[in-house]
Amino acid sequence: MPLHTDITLDFNNMLAERIGAQGIELREIEEMIPTLNQTTRGLADLRKLGQLPFQDLPYQEESLETILSKAGEIRSRFEAVLLIGTGGSSLGASCLQDSLADSRREFRLEICEDLHPLTWDRLARTLPPDKTFLIVVSKSGKTVETLASFLFFREWLLRHVGEMRYRRSVLFITDPRQGPLRQIAEREKIETLPVPPGVGGRFSVLSTVGLLPAACVGVEVGALLQGARRMDERLKREEVWVNPAMMSAALHYLIERKKGRRIRVIMPYDSRLRGYVSWFAQLWSESLGKKLNLKGEEVRCGITPVRAEGSIDQHSQLQLYLEGPRDKSVTFIACERAGASLRVPESYPEHPELAELGGKAVDELLRVERLATEAALTDAGCPNLTLLMKEINPHTIGQLLYLSEVETVLTGALYDIHPFDQPGVEKIKNYIKGLLGAKGYDSYRSLLQNRKKDPRFMI
Repeated sequence: MPLHTDITLDFNNMLAERIGAQGIELREIEEMIPTLNQTTRGLADLRKLGQLPFQDLPYQEESLETILSKAGEIRSRFEAVLLIGTGGSSLGASCLQDSLADSRREFRLEICEDLHPLTWDRLARTLPPDKTFLIVVSKSGKTVETLASFLFFREWLLRHVGEMRYRRSVLFITDPRQGPLRQIAEREKIETLPVPPGVGGRFSVLSTVGLLPAACVGVEVGALLQGARRMDERLKREEVWVNPAMMSAALHYLIERKKGRRIRVIMPYDSRLRGYVSWFAQLWSESLGKKLNLKGEEVRCGITPVRAEGSIDQHSQLQLYLEGPRDKSVTFIACERAGASLRVPESYPEHPELAELGGKAVDELLRVERLATEAALTDAGCPNLTLLMKEINPHTIGQLLYLSEVETVLTGALYDIHPFDQPGVEKIKNYIKGLLGAKGYDSYRSLLQNRKKDPRFMI
């Protein structure tokens, strides 16, 4: 029986009374309470007006029925899903597969999220075309990487299964009203599911974008949404001392502004959370890295997320965190139950280094290594906090994802920036279109053509 226990936020080691001058004073949190309460109420008002639709996703009962029905149909007719998408269109599904899918499952989910020809070649060689279902995800329907991959695998399917079977082997998840994929779907009678209006890619993991691929590999997406709803209940409380999103947002804002800790290391001690860290890195960086605030003033704000993994990176990156620049905080993510009960065999009693490991539970060794890393960072005055789960299951992952989204939005509000746009990323897309010769993007192509490389500075 899975444990549906709430996630615990342990922020002792962010405080000055624990780590000294590099930590946050309790009075500094108290002084922020009026701002935090005002911010939380303002976001609650926006939610009531329908301006924060990502917070409605945990309650999508009708959409959930559609997702479960479609996933069941796909599993009954196919052996694999190839998901084509990038960024917010793929990282959520990857996160859910890594953390929750049974590694012994027979059904296969592959994700094509880059443009490398070797990736395409591997997928085309190893996937059975007559047993592969194609899910193409792009809210705008204009993402270059996604469209190029789609064209390649469309041709691959057509070549192997023919046009009639191809149309029954593909589904688009895109804007419900507009965009090239929407137009193609209507013309070619291809099935579609919508990206909810107003929900950006990096906030879409609890929508069809993340849930359909996850359901195809057996993830209990209903329990996932139930966990998100449970976290939503906790985060409605307007009290920083009991609201984990509010507290974490306040601490990271204060630690950056007052202590110059502009790098946030995310360090899970469970390999199943690798996908979560990649998902969170996009959510956090794309939402908070902004040149201008809401008043149009240049602020250049943001806290850089860094991916690390315990116990691997405690043998590499940790040296930098302990004795390098004092510009980092660390977020540990820990799980009390590792999902398998294994013990180290007892052998070589004549060697103390091996003898002391004999008989130890592997998950206990992992816990000891995390606590040792936490202690070393604390001794060095490096702020750190821990998100602790009893076990990894759909309920706790639903909590974690929703907590991360709300914390990110709250942090953006504290910085007075827009957490839902990405003007810098849009500029990159414009340069790509210019280089590809798209109409209306000549100025971007000309800019690059005028920036000729000086051979003197190429060695």
